[in-house]
Amino acid sequence: MDKDVALSLKKAKLIKNRLEVLERSSKANHNLHCCDLDSSTDRTQISFADEATVDNLISTGESERFLHKATREQGRGHVMETILEIQERHDVVTVIERNLNKELHQIFMDMTVLVESQREQLDDIKSPFEMKFLPKRIILVRHGESEGNIDGSAYSTTPDYKIPLTQQGISQAKHAGTQIRHIISDNNDNNWKVYFYVSPYERSRSSLRQIATSFPKSTVIGIREECRIREQDFGNFQIAERMNIIKETRDRFGRFFYRFPEGESAADVYDRVSSFLESLWRDIDMNRLNHEPSNDLNLIIVSHGLASRVFLMKWFKWTVEQFEHLNNLNNCEFRVMQLGVGGEYSLAVYHSDKEMEGWGLLPEMIADQKWRAHAMRGDWNDKCPWYLDVFFDDLGTVSDDDDDNKDNVDS
Repeated sequence: MDKDVALSLKKAKLIKNRLEVLERSSKANHNLHCCDLDSSTDRTQISFADEATVDNLISTGESERFLHKATREQGRGHVMETILEIQERHDVVTVIERNLNKELHQIFMDMTVLVESQREQLDDIKSPFEMKFLPKRIILVRHGESEGNIDGSAYSTTPDYKIPLTQQGISQAKHAGTQIRHIISDNNDNNWKVYFYVSPYERSRSSLRQIATSFPKSTVIGIREECRIREQDFGNFQIAERMNIIKETRDRFGRFFYRFPEGESAADVYDRVSSFLESLWRDIDMNRLNHEPSNDLNLIIVSHGLASRVFLMKWFKWTVEQFEHLNNLNNCEFRVMQLGVGGEYSLAVYHSDKEMEGWGLLPEMIADQKWRAHAMRGDWNDKCPWYLDVFFDDLGTVSDDDDDNKDNVDS
């Protein structure tokens, strides 16, 4: 890379030297003893070199008279000699200018390629400096127990978004706050901050209020209500008997693609949570969260069971088939995505294999989480076969190079 830059700079320096030589040559011509500034030859050269004067002579019809006058004073041979010299110098300058333009264009193209190459190399650098701007943890929390969780008929008289927590749900949220605070402040480290995202539903916001009681105000750098992480839409007022039949149909059809009448499918929730994830990354990348890099940042997202599962599905690129194996989070249960040593987020940094197995993660999904805990950002995990095997029955074991070698032997 450095050699390429040095070569481009060397080319630019050569062009600069040529321009300086050309300028010195032009000045030397005016200093020739045979042609001082007051001579008619010099006046003729200046006149011909001055485009404005030439244009004026042509437009006024004075060019012919001017030429006759110069011929009488200097002689035809001298005038023609001057014109030829001017033409010759003009041709030389034109050639030099054309070559310089080509070389400058090539230098520009070379530098463009070098800059793009340098940018790609910088993007590939996984340094501690880059990692310290990422949140240390992203914690997904389901709301506490709600009135709808213990009595499905509540949805027939109360809009879903207004369903409140039970007393048990309030206690669960307080306990979850204590647990999360303990995780974040491990080793009695005080260099940490939290930023909350919350669903607009009453049960989520009430859970957040209780969770937040475990955090001093000085540690909370912000909170944002985010509609895209709300509960799956099951319709408006829900009749319990009808919903039971609908949910049985969903189980037969498939939990991810089944769309509730007047409501959403899990696939619909996946789409809006994916949009939220893009915004989340922009918030992080542009430091909209006003995060001081010297402090560990912890994002706490208080929402719903399905929203949390599709968040993980999108983040870790799980397939629909793998999603179908996942169990829902219990009330106020949480998942900790923690930054690994190489800059990848993983559930395996904090959670055990047994926990992940209990959530419904398949063995290859657990193996992938354990790999991510030590992987460098952007690396490809060729140790987990499901990346390819889930889509292909048999890719074969013979490479293109092996086929080429075989053909060469046969021929």
